[in-house]
Amino acid sequence: MRKKILVTMVVLAVVAALALAFSGAQFQATSTSNWNVIAFGNILASEWSPDPMVSLSNLVPGDTTTATCYIKPKGTVNQDIYIGLRNQVGDADAGFGDKVEVALQVDGTWLWGGAYKDVHDLYTTWQSIKSNAAPDTWITINLQLHVKDSLPSSFMGVTYYFKTFIFAVQLGGTPPTTAPYLYTP
Repeated sequence: MRKKILVTMVVLAVVAALALAFSGAQFQATSTSNWNVIAFGNILASEWSPDPMVSLSNLVPGDTTTATCYIKPKGTVNQDIYIGLRNQVGDADAGFGDKVEVALQVDGTWLWGGAYKDVHDLYTTWQSIKSNAAPDTWITINLQLHVKDSLPSSFMGVTYYFKTFIFAVQLGGTPPTTAPYLYTP
């Protein structure tokens, strides 16, 4: 009798195991979070005032003049700001690039140790003017131009036009590899 009970129990255990294995019956529970958010920052074109930044006339050898302009980075993240120039014919010489020097003061600090750079340098290389600029904050730029004493008479009555590019990249980013005089936004 004992043997019969034991055999019955083994058969029932096997049948129960098979029923459970093939039925797929099991306890389950799932928790779901609210919507997770990933929002990417952005950088937009800077606003500036006045436009054009510089409009000078009647310059003669030895003149030094200052123009003040303001730029406001746009977007949602801090950014590094670069400046570059392109003349009307789109070449690196600019015609006067080695005859006019520029010094820049940004928010009260002179760039390049207060030294002048040939305008030509701003045609060929993006110049860093502000690092870690906060969006929607005005930046004051004092642009000091100096006409070299060596300016030849052939420049009398000549007018040059050039564009100023303000290029912003996310903090730690790099400016374009294309020289400003070849750059097309």
